Amino acid sequence: MKTFKKSFFIFSGIFSAIISISAFSVENKSLDRVSAIVGQSPILQSEIESRLALLKKSPILINILGVEKDALTFDGILDKIIEDRIIEVTAKELDADVTELEVSNQISLIAKQNSLSADGLKKQLAKEKIPFDEYKGNIRLQILKKNVFERELRRSGGITEQEIRSLYESKARTEYEISLIFLGKVLAKELATSYSEGKTSLDELKKHQELVSLGWTSLDSLKQDIAVAIGKSQTPALLPESFNIQGKNALVLVLGKRKGSDEEFESLRAQLTNEAQSVDFQRRFRNWLDKKRQDMNIQINKS
Repeated sequence: MKTFKKSFFIFSGIFSAIISISAFSVENKSLDRVSAIVGQSPILQSEIESRLALLKKSPILINILGVEKDALTFDGILDKIIEDRIIEVTAKELDADVTELEVSNQISLIAKQNSLSADGLKKQLAKEKIPFDEYKGNIRLQILKKNVFERELRRSGGITEQEIRSLYESKARTEYEISLIFLGKVLAKELATSYSEGKTSLDELKKHQELVSLGWTSLDSLKQDIAVAIGKSQTPALLPESFNIQGKNALVLVLGKRKGSDEEFESLRAQLTNEAQSVDFQRRFRNWLDKKRQDMNIQINKS
């Protein structure tokens, strides 16, 4: 089966984290129970049940949309549909609606990105148990969310250098500056004690022993026994026990410890900025959505 790129289902950038499924077609509306009303827009029981059934038939759609397992309930799906309606109502109020041409152009772009024709796209969707009408409606909703974001949220805040740096530090690996001292007949504990007591300097070690620098190294790249010993040690330190490394007896000299590096941070800056923007948007979107829930006339039929 052909594997889709992420862009097949989701807009690139910060909007991907909040995508939800578009409105479903409903038959026999007059016989439906109204489960909720958002403004003047009713949400019917059959709509909720149809969406829930579709999600249960299409695991790939569940994963792509980031729907939690505990949200695959009637109430959970109702909550998702309420969010969609809030977006639709707000977009209409802001005169930020989406044209049929915009939706078609976006679908054509997605097909092209996946080296598919229009028919090929429809066939692949069918294999994934995703009806084309629902997929098309979802694309429309994505564009609506983008439009609402541009009008309501982009101007209300942004990320700082410190937020980008903090995100990097939360992900960066801890590294140690390590050198290996390969020993001749010198006893490991005696040499470690001499170094720790200041009787033997690093320069003296270099003169009398074979010393190999490993530079900045993460623990997961080392043998387990060495990694465990380094993790328990102070920095700087010469570990008192010796290790067999490539058939030789060696001491491990830990010269420094750091969390990431400026060089790595700069190389990842663009990626980190995009991720920080996504996190910032999600936070502001949730706050905005909570306020909209309070401001709008949302009625839920519990009976």
